Amino acid sequence: MSSPTRSTTRRARSSRRVLFTSSWIEVCIIPVASAIMEALPITLALQALFHRSSVSAGDQQMLNAASVTFALLGLHWWMMWSRAKGILAGVVKMRTLLLQLLSFLLAFAFLLWTNPVFLVDVSGWTLILFLTGLLWGRSYFRMRARPDEETDQLLISLKIGFLVMLGVVVFALIEQSQGFPDLNQTLLADFPIFFLSALLALSFKRLSILKQEQSQKGRGSHSLETGRWLVILALVWVAVIIGSILLEALPPDVLSGAVNVLLGILFGILGLFASLLSLLPFPDASQLSSLHGQSRQDHQMPPQFQIKQPPHPTLFSLPISLLIFGGGVLLAVLILTVLLRKRAYLVEEGNEDEMREQLDKEKIRQERRIERKQSLKLEILDPSSARARYREFLTATATQGLPRRPEETPIEYQTRLLSLTQGESEVKEPQGPSDQEILATLTQAYTRERYGAKPLTPERRDYLRQWVPSLFRHFGRKSP
Repeated sequence: MSSPTRSTTRRARSSRRVLFTSSWIEVCIIPVASAIMEALPITLALQALFHRSSVSAGDQQMLNAASVTFALLGLHWWMMWSRAKGILAGVVKMRTLLLQLLSFLLAFAFLLWTNPVFLVDVSGWTLILFLTGLLWGRSYFRMRARPDEETDQLLISLKIGFLVMLGVVVFALIEQSQGFPDLNQTLLADFPIFFLSALLALSFKRLSILKQEQSQKGRGSHSLETGRWLVILALVWVAVIIGSILLEALPPDVLSGAVNVLLGILFGILGLFASLLSLLPFPDASQLSSLHGQSRQDHQMPPQFQIKQPPHPTLFSLPISLLIFGGGVLLAVLILTVLLRKRAYLVEEGNEDEMREQLDKEKIRQERRIERKQSLKLEILDPSSARARYREFLTATATQGLPRRPEETPIEYQTRLLSLTQGESEVKEPQGPSDQEILATLTQAYTRERYGAKPLTPERRDYLRQWVPSLFRHFGRKSP
């Protein structure tokens, strides 16, 4: 008797744990990673556009990437809160407008406060105003996206950001003769952070979707597998955040020195690995080693004829290396995306789930968009049908402040209307039915015709044609 109760309790706890995991991923990790991914291309593009003018003016204006990231993150959290509270759903238009204006002004003030070098002239104010509008518009349109379109939003941001960063690299290659070491160092630091943030945002989004599907279906067999991925990605996410802070806080000299040290360690490890491979025992290893040592002694050149080592590459060759690095990182992102999708297919069980996963998502989204557009158009109905009468009744009550809520059934709406008008005097036609009876008859006829596909009988049609206008007159006098 107690075993079903224990299993139900375990499933409930597992479902709550999965929902909590999915919630903190959606609220914390994905917004932070996507904010870093979207802020870096914007900062690089503005830095490249205004670099020449700032250098010619003698005052080098550098946009703070951390402030852009925090502004974008704050706007995104505000939009999430607005959607959760239903503020932007058209309930109170004036309140919605004031809150939108307040969020825009707060973001504008924050960007000015964190970038004081742009306060000296009108062009700096214009740049900050344009940047604020760009960030606010991005957050607003992301908030209006459907939950099943959020992954597409992240992919679009990744594609646009990658194209913007490639454009900055091309600009650095064109202006290589003049030499922009600050821009090159920024590219060196921002390229890996951008791709890692994009990879983390997409990976966590996929894991969040899997967690939600597991909680809905009540399955926990694959929770350990997704849990390992979750822990690994969370550690990488923390490392990316710490790396972003360090790269933003460290001066350029320290940054270039740290990069050189890391490259030296990497090449040292590779050289050690190569030397270990050379010590592998072959059948004639001793003879080959002796011959190799003798040939080295015979062919050793005098000091004056030794070939000098080429100098280390300078920062001016960074754009070319960044192109190669960007291509390699993009290839790694594609490989990891394919692996994550294959893992997602393995998690799904059953023939129905496999068929659902193999459907073309783009076609499904196009069909949903077409259905949404068609749903906005009212269906042409017979004026004497119950659906047409009920539509006229809904229009009349909505104009008087008693609209039907989207989640209400016709019976629930009828009950709410009667409870709101219960204590008021009722206008009753002489020798006719009451308004409650007319409303109940109209609701029943609409339900049978709308959901049961049962047309009206001639007697019921005459009844509605005769008594529904009196119902309109009764509820037409009501106010909310």
